[in-house]
Amino acid sequence: MKSYQSQTESKSNAEQLLTNGKESQFFKKETAHLFQNITQLQKSGPVPVSPVPQYSENIFRLFAKHFEYVYARPSDIIMIESCDHLVKVYVGVGERAKLTLRHDTLKGFLSQLPPTSFLRIGRFCAINIQRLTGGNCNEQIFEFDFKISIKLKHSVSHSVFSGIGI
Repeated sequence: MKSYQSQTESKSNAEQLLTNGKESQFFKKETAHLFQNITQLQKSGPVPVSPVPQYSENIFRLFAKHFEYVYARPSDIIMIESCDHLVKVYVGVGERAKLTLRHDTLKGFLSQLPPTSFLRIGRFCAINIQRLTGGNCNEQIFEFDFKISIKLKHSVSHSVFSGIGI
């Protein structure tokens, strides 16, 4: 480990070499190349910016089993339930709902999904209203695509069911 005095001496030696024009040939070549690239970028005009991806282009990686993952688009997701810092994501596959997990909060995950398709119906649950086809407020069950029925783990008030139109 160098002492503070030797570090300041080496810095001052390097500064003297730069100011005296005795820097290495490598340094001269690299700085010339850098300035050449900057001037070329300035002449070419502003750099084009790629458009922001739409919500439907997002593909989410969801944990299914031990070292097995499922990739799903927002339109594949039918319901989301929170469980601390994990969310249970129900993905509609044919006539069944596949239960997957994601390490995120419900609020954070919903911010990544299109707000026109997903509706938060309580503190612990959100549903895809594009795929919702029915439900039963007494039994706390939602039906998706006329085939898939999911019972809620946390109860939801009757006003939520009537607000959705079920």
